[in-house]
Amino acid sequence: MGRLPISAVWPLQDGVLQIIFETGSTAVVNLRPKFETARFCPLREESVWKNVKTDGNFVRWYRDGIPIVEMACEEVLGMIVGSYY
Repeated sequence: MGRLPISAVWPLQDGVLQIIFETGSTAVVNLRPKFETARFCPLREESVWKNVKTDGNFVRWYRDGIPIVEMACEEVLGMIVGSYY
């Protein structure tokens, strides 16, 4: 079975997410501007923002154990290189 692309995620302050990839590369993505959209507005809640996990393919934020915001690895990569806004 292949390795999963995302190894770990950490919620930093001010809507910044740190991502560690299986290659060992690290990326930092500022999601704060997205907090104004319907999809990402739950991330304004600090408890939700801090409750982020990855299964290696997706990044998910949880409220009461239920995933409420999700991003696929491809979308994360697109944000890093600027092809997703």
